[in-house]
Amino acid sequence: MAETVRDVMSAPPLIVGPQTSVVEVARVMRDEGIGTLLIAEGEELIGIVTDRDLAVRIITLGGNIEDHSVIEACSENLISISPDDDIEPHAPARHSPPARHRERPTGRHRHPRRPRRRTRPRLPSRRHQRRRTQPVEAPAR
Repeated sequence: MAETVRDVMSAPPLIVGPQTSVVEVARVMRDEGIGTLLIAEGEELIGIVTDRDLAVRIITLGGNIEDHSVIEACSENLISISPDDDIEPHAPARHSPPARHRERPTGRHRHPRRPRRRTRPRLPSRRHQRRRTQPVEAPAR
């Protein structure tokens, strides 16, 4: 028997309405220890909001954050699947790495913008050498 989406779901998702304030959404995320909430009106899924959405889309607006509703911060046009769908066609997407993180350089090449130290002394270029065509005489006293 094939594994379904319901078999790998961790828990029923938490859902809030579109007019819920972002302050209330942040409290729910903190109290439940989660970073994502679904936004629905009745049975219709409208969007999804993450803790990062709240920081990037709402807090950066400034002003009183209590005046903003969660619909202003959510991502819309979602692609969704049913809990009874087979997991196999969707498994590769489930295991893809997060899109916003980059690998950090480690070891010897940790700082790619910093030039490498030279192993031998650098000789001065010719343009910095003085040209003396005749000997310099000491000034008379």
